[in-house]
Amino acid sequence: MRRMRLAATLFALTLSSTALGVPIITVEDGSTLVVDSATKANYDVRGSLDIRAGADVNSVYSYSEGSGKVTMSGGRVDYGISLSRGLFESTGGESYGAGNYSNGLDIGWGQAVISGGTFVGGNGTLAAGSGVAGSAGTWNGVPFVSELAISGGTFIGGTGAGGYYGGDTGYSLISLGNTTVTGGEFLSPIAINAAYGGVTSFFGTGLSYDAATQTLSGVLSNGDALHALVYLSGGTVAETNDDGTEITFSYDSGVSTDPPTNPEPPPVPEPTSLIVFGLAGAFAMARHRRISRGRTASRSNC
Repeated sequence: MRRMRLAATLFALTLSSTALGVPIITVEDGSTLVVDSATKANYDVRGSLDIRAGADVNSVYSYSEGSGKVTMSGGRVDYGISLSRGLFESTGGESYGAGNYSNGLDIGWGQAVISGGTFVGGNGTLAAGSGVAGSAGTWNGVPFVSELAISGGTFIGGTGAGGYYGGDTGYSLISLGNTTVTGGEFLSPIAINAAYGGVTSFFGTGLSYDAATQTLSGVLSNGDALHALVYLSGGTVAETNDDGTEITFSYDSGVSTDPPTNPEPPPVPEPTSLIVFGLAGAFAMARHRRISRGRTASRSNC
């Protein structure tokens, strides 16, 4: 547990060159904190954090093995939200990544229920961050997948190279776990990797996926138009039902869908004391700043 708390502290301190002097506020297990003003603080969440209109905070993260909860109905998070476990719920507000690989929202071995809000990936010189990233992999040898339910909101990748899945811009959504989409505006490409057992499904009307152009289009259940470039990897294939109301992306062992520009997926350490799978902005920033977080030697795909 102490190693996990140290990792959370390092995450807060590596968010930007101006992080020194930014307060770290711990929301203890069993307690609830409401934020509705410009505190410009980093929040280590082990209990419950409620971000409301008027809030302006530096970052929000939870690396404990407990079940911390973060809700956001308004306000702004300047350097992203990152939860290894627990629950995130959003009906409004804004969360921004910052720099290479940093995402607006990272969910590890946890859940996110998003019906509103804006999530924007960081702008990077190496690779852009994503609006929302849901992870999958193993934690101390135990397989896991994230759970995302998206029924609204706006999702935008940062500027810069697309990274491991292809393209020249950041992703609105990276889905490696179980993701259900019934609404939302996806204004950048989507990346899906089902190799770890996750299934990503879109529900609506007139849904179609054109493998030749890698384009997913139609109207989502809540009425939002869907037209997004989709990068598939890790043996992921699309299946559309007969009436075009559902498209499911899942794993097929007989198919290779790694992007031709990047046939070898990058090695990513399996963590024991940090947010799982290496998609979190915390991990990426720490990796590029060469800060060790007590990572294991075992490897998995990104």
